[in-house]
Amino acid sequence: MISSKNIFFACWCWPQKWIDRIFLAMTSLIPTAMIFGQGYADAMLTLIGIAFLVRSAITRYWAWARESWFLLAMLLWVWLIFISFFAVIDFNASISRALLWIRFVVFIAALKEWILNDQKYRRTAALFIAACIFITIISLWKQFIFGDTLHGISSSDSGRLSGPFKDWIAGTFLAKVIMPVLGIATAAIIAMIDKRSIRIGLIYLLAIALLVSVLITGERIAFLSLALSVVIFFASLKNLRRGLFIPIALGITLGSAALSLSPSIKSRMIDDTIFQLASFSDSHYGMIFSNAASMIEDYPLTGVGLKNYRQVCRQEGYRWFKNDPANCGLHPHNPYLEWAAESGIPGLLLFIVLMALMIVRMIKAHRNITVDNYPFALGALLSLIPFLWPLMSSMSLFTNWNAIMFWYALAFAFSFTQSVSTVNLDSAISPRKTKYSKKNYMVT
Repeated sequence: MISSKNIFFACWCWPQKWIDRIFLAMTSLIPTAMIFGQGYADAMLTLIGIAFLVRSAITRYWAWARESWFLLAMLLWVWLIFISFFAVIDFNASISRALLWIRFVVFIAALKEWILNDQKYRRTAALFIAACIFITIISLWKQFIFGDTLHGISSSDSGRLSGPFKDWIAGTFLAKVIMPVLGIATAAIIAMIDKRSIRIGLIYLLAIALLVSVLITGERIAFLSLALSVVIFFASLKNLRRGLFIPIALGITLGSAALSLSPSIKSRMIDDTIFQLASFSDSHYGMIFSNAASMIEDYPLTGVGLKNYRQVCRQEGYRWFKNDPANCGLHPHNPYLEWAAESGIPGLLLFIVLMALMIVRMIKAHRNITVDNYPFALGALLSLIPFLWPLMSSMSLFTNWNAIMFWYALAFAFSFTQSVSTVNLDSAISPRKTKYSKKNYMVT
């Protein structure tokens, strides 16, 4: 007997490969969409999540919803909704942000269980990201050498480069998408080039080129966090860690040469950094951190409410930059201060436990990843450092631009934990696992 349900099921299954390809392309293009506007990327992310829920309903595959990480994320979501009722100033801003936060959690499940549940799909997405990185870097060097971008933004006085973006975020963008591409490029070089010295040299040169490209943007935290990620990446791979001082010395030399060509960028990267560190408590960031700490002390349980920091900091008792109440920041500029200030200490603890649970699961999954795929998985994992390293200022994990980048990076890295393929809607097939041993991983 033919029913509307049967017809809908057939329509979903019959062009399944094409549906999968469409959503794989959509996933792969999210970083590129960020160049044109975060609204496009957010719409794509949301659509992927909705499609995944529909797919799960049709196939009755809800095993992912019973996993510990997802249940903990749901508990955190409920907490964000709960604390919104205690928002200090703007309930509507807090509750709307809390309700929409679930889309990021579903997006992670969609990539892990469906779109990026196979290595070949992750490679496809990485190639799209690599193309986006290439375009961004070409645009940056063009601006560095010749001046204005297509948007008419000049770097002559600001000490920063925008590349293909309309704001000074090119370096931040690159720092948050480079590591998976460096990982897959490392794996490809190892696989294609036989001579050990040549392939190690190429890997080092690629990393240096990427780091210098971020350096010239004038984005200090982006450069430092990416540099930390790259160093950990090389230190984690046997033989690549040997002689690491050579690429470090070469990178410093090339970076210094590049900065010498732009006094404004050099001043921002070196002089301004030294000045701000020397007088941090009186700087803009010191004022913002101080306000966040005061809010945590005043509202330790429920916080001030999501998207409420920007309004609460204008009240008496908080610090204003240059004695201007409107100049106290939009968010605490640190992921952990932000979670604590806006969702309370319980919200911060839930977030930390969720991140720890997912990261530990990723690390354990790496033990079962084939040797040739290990650099790729490691690069994806290390892409989280620019978001989660605690000793730095950062963009908000709740505002759309950075939130999309963060949850995309986390979803990409977490997809490597997939142990059951759900590509076929009729059954789930366990892929063959190859045991990995760090002792066996050598660049020889």
